[in-house]
Amino acid sequence: MSAARATGPLDGLRVVELGGSAIAGAGAACGRILAELGADVILAERPGGDPDRARPPLLARGEARERSIPFLYEHAGKRGVTARAGSDEGNELLGALLSGADIVIDAAGRGRLEGLGVGRSVLQARDGAVWASITPHGLSGPDAARPGTDLTLSAAGGLLLAMGWSGDPPYRWGGELAFIVTGQQAAVGVLGALNDPGPGDGARLVDVSVAECVAAVCAQMAVGAEYDGSDQGRRPDPGEAGPPADGIYPCADGHVVAGWGPVPARHWPEFIEWMAQDGIATEWVGDERWGDFAFRMAHRGEVERAVRAFFALHTMDELCDGSIPRGFMLYPLQTAAGIAGDPQLHARGWFRPLSDPERALEFDYPGPPYRLSDTPAGVTRAAPRVGEHNVEVYAGELGIDRGRLEQLAARGII
Repeated sequence: MSAARATGPLDGLRVVELGGSAIAGAGAACGRILAELGADVILAERPGGDPDRARPPLLARGEARERSIPFLYEHAGKRGVTARAGSDEGNELLGALLSGADIVIDAAGRGRLEGLGVGRSVLQARDGAVWASITPHGLSGPDAARPGTDLTLSAAGGLLLAMGWSGDPPYRWGGELAFIVTGQQAAVGVLGALNDPGPGDGARLVDVSVAECVAAVCAQMAVGAEYDGSDQGRRPDPGEAGPPADGIYPCADGHVVAGWGPVPARHWPEFIEWMAQDGIATEWVGDERWGDFAFRMAHRGEVERAVRAFFALHTMDELCDGSIPRGFMLYPLQTAAGIAGDPQLHARGWFRPLSDPERALEFDYPGPPYRLSDTPAGVTRAAPRVGEHNVEVYAGELGIDRGRLEQLAARGII
């Protein structure tokens, strides 16, 4: 193995990310992945900041536009500039910024940048550059102009149908899973385009549809429908028909998730002895019939009552710690605090210290869920404040006079 490098695999590549639309979160997720891999990602916002800066939940202190927890997470590792697209001088700044980019993430809304005069044409002379267009339904097809949000596109792609049990009302996902999945798929497309050995005849387009990315998650449902017309959507509630000791159960301080129904018969005597220590199911000890799955299914109600009574006596930690040496599949239903303190995640280095002195924050920050053998991956800077790097980028790197920048700021151009 070669010696580890101090820079990420995308070091030296410049990415410009443009959002400000209802689906900006998808572009933000893509930009974060590229930043974790070492690219220089510059978030270009409107003067005063994009609407995503006000997206709840918010930190308890600080300026309103600097407190959005989703924004702080999605844009960690990036630099930030501002420019008013559509104005002559704002377009001049954006044009200079975009023309030097290796990658552009366009989540500003279908056709918006082209309409303002700073669309993909600014990259056409840059062979090998990549323009990633992220829109609700892609750039083609009958729904191409149709707007969407994470919720509506989750419905359009089938994700809401796949959640919960058949016969129940549809469930709304608590986060922005459609945007997260889209950002991941867009990053894959960008990396593929960067390595495309085809002829270098201008910038390459990566056309990403949020609804299509969601549909890809639920693709097995479409496969069943295509092959034989079967409905592979939501499954029936197992109710009294599912394996015993297999599901979500309340315990003394929360919930645990057990996957014991189909486990090998040799584990059940240990579990029965464990319950018997609390005076539960003591008459089952030594009875080999309980090791047989068919027998447990025939007495499912008895097993469920015993398991629920046992779990109710213990905390998540007691149950999960006790399950490990016994070889049982038992996990806590993690809370946010539980994830933040998870020893496995900390041992793997998923959390890394990050300093944000401008917001008076010092905290451990989630990183990428993978490790590269020869190069680091992760973020080393907090999310940018509004226009934090205007002078650094426009004056220091693009050569624009500082006095002119002050005039542009006074007139609301940056």
